[in-house]
Amino acid sequence: MASETSPSDNTALIGELLSSNSDLDSTNHTSEPSLNNSQISEGRDPHSVNLGSETLGPHNLESNSFIHSRVLKDVFHVFNMLYISWTHGLCVAFARTLHDALFVPHPDDKAHIESWLRMQDLSWDDMLWFNPTWLWWRCRHTIPPPEILFPLVHDVFMTWSALKDARTQLPLFNDSAWKTAKNILELIRNGFISDPPGIPLYYIIGLDMNGLPIYRCIWGTNSVEGGVHTHLHTMLPSCGASVHHMVTCLLDFILHHNLLVGTFNTTGKKYIGHDSIWLLNEIQELEITLTTAHPSTSPLELSFVNGNLYQQTTEAMGIMSIPASLRVEAGMLEFVKSTDAAQKQAYLAKMQGT
Repeated sequence: MASETSPSDNTALIGELLSSNSDLDSTNHTSEPSLNNSQISEGRDPHSVNLGSETLGPHNLESNSFIHSRVLKDVFHVFNMLYISWTHGLCVAFARTLHDALFVPHPDDKAHIESWLRMQDLSWDDMLWFNPTWLWWRCRHTIPPPEILFPLVHDVFMTWSALKDARTQLPLFNDSAWKTAKNILELIRNGFISDPPGIPLYYIIGLDMNGLPIYRCIWGTNSVEGGVHTHLHTMLPSCGASVHHMVTCLLDFILHHNLLVGTFNTTGKKYIGHDSIWLLNEIQELEITLTTAHPSTSPLELSFVNGNLYQQTTEAMGIMSIPASLRVEAGMLEFVKSTDAAQKQAYLAKMQGT
């Protein structure tokens, strides 16, 4: 009987295992360990099989088009719900199989790529093995709806999780992992993992030299965690900074990040130029004025919208102003510059209006 364990030094998160093994995406289904029926039955732990059947319940799921929520579970964190022993001989193979069950190549993209690869005397499996990064930049993944995904993942759990390690004779899943597997299937049942219908999660950022589209994926929170939070930490003062200093650094980071990332996401090209958008806006306005006298000239083209040509927004970034109704209800006085400017946190009080 497998003992129920908490996360320890000999356990691994599936998500981290997928991230640390660069060859996972380069392995196709034909390269997985071959498991025939006799091997599966002989290598299974009876207690784990019975526990899995009782815990996971029925195999099939009825079709349900009802959308419970448009706030979905990040698939990376779904993988990281599972703790399994990294010393188990089937640990990596199980992670690959679960990954392939969740992420299905888009059929149109796959057909388009395979057509081009045949002209190069290559196959889909060739690229999947030798250059998966090239492949996944050009092929979208889809996560099937619950009625399709549920039996796929259920089969993966029931097939792999009770298999015993050749050295320790322990199953891949302990009692705690089976409970987590049930929670994952419950997320799938409620539609919290599948792609939301009618909402595109990929967009084209350009074409390669062969005319194949290159996609950017907005699935998950990686663009926020890695693209913003990691870099934001290095741009802010570490200690001893005033609120005014912190807000100024934050606004500078927002401007710089929007110019670099926003330009690439909308045009597929890197931003070239300086960060003084106010100077660029003024130059464009002057050149627009010149075109009235010299129609043959054209004004400066910007990779962003010149906000000076439109009504200014009332939105604010950084410290938000407290609405007057809430301020009065809370019994806070309104900020008065003549009397409150000398206080220690005058900038914060001014921005909040208190």
